[in-house]
Amino acid sequence: MMMAPRGWAQQSSQVRGYANRQVVENLVLDRNAGAYAASSGVNVHTGERFQMDVKVLYNVVADAQVAIFNITQIGETAEKAEQLATYRIEGFMQDLQGLGIAEADMFQDLISFAPYYSTTKKLFSNALVKKPAGFELQKNLHIRFKDGKLINRMLTLAAKHEIYDLVRVEYYVEDVAKVHHEMRLQAMEEVTRRQEVYAGLGMDLREVHRKLAEGHRTYMPQDRYLDYTGVTLIAKETSSEGGNEGDEYRNPRTAFYSPVSYQDFDVVMNPVIMEPVVQFTYTLRLDFEYPYNAPEEETEATARTEAQPKEDRVVYLITPQGEVKLLSAL
Repeated sequence: MMMAPRGWAQQSSQVRGYANRQVVENLVLDRNAGAYAASSGVNVHTGERFQMDVKVLYNVVADAQVAIFNITQIGETAEKAEQLATYRIEGFMQDLQGLGIAEADMFQDLISFAPYYSTTKKLFSNALVKKPAGFELQKNLHIRFKDGKLINRMLTLAAKHEIYDLVRVEYYVEDVAKVHHEMRLQAMEEVTRRQEVYAGLGMDLREVHRKLAEGHRTYMPQDRYLDYTGVTLIAKETSSEGGNEGDEYRNPRTAFYSPVSYQDFDVVMNPVIMEPVVQFTYTLRLDFEYPYNAPEEETEATARTEAQPKEDRVVYLITPQGEVKLLSAL
């Protein structure tokens, strides 16, 4: 019998591990949000009530992205720290304009500016205030861009100016109301198609009382990445003498984009995606309540009771003297 390669066994195990993590993560996310995406779509008909769920998933390519880079600068004085940070940031911004990113699409966000003190050399001012050994300045540079392919070139330019920390990449859709409206229309079309099919089964849902509930959910790309341990071996910078050969290598720790699965949705808009997208979900729940019809026997009995003549009733008045007088007959 042929044995499977060791690498294949490791990769298969990782795939199974990923699948389990994905199932657990999706269930937790949807349960916390109160959505129906993780539950199976079952419509229940009890004879007096029929419940229908329609779930829509819309994959929308972001209209714009915002990359956030962190710049940390230290200096012997506050002026020196500010000067060095400004030199690095302005140089980076000038290179970004060469990529077609306007200065109006960049914003500097001051995070912190604080002194730090030396533990060996302690100096005091004339006012007996301890002098700092230097200052640390932190800023974030927000960069808005529309072409997702620019992020690779931005990283190269950032490293050129000794900026190495990419904090986060945010994704934005400009007209969210339009997205919700299109999803609502798709759900309504699905309801109409189902009503036509159910009519062929003898279920007429047109002349019944209806109750409606709906809900939205948004999944951002930056929140849909899962951790992954690669099978490629990378040599460690340092190795222990006399140790095992396996101790000299490590498996790289990385991540990959894991979009929301299509399996529990009735309608999927823009199903084929080649890049991380903003995923919108919409759930439409309809309750059809049939009118209550009383049994025929009960209806006839009620009609006979109402048709019978009422008995005459006589009203008497008792006076304070004890006399009884006839007032009227009803």
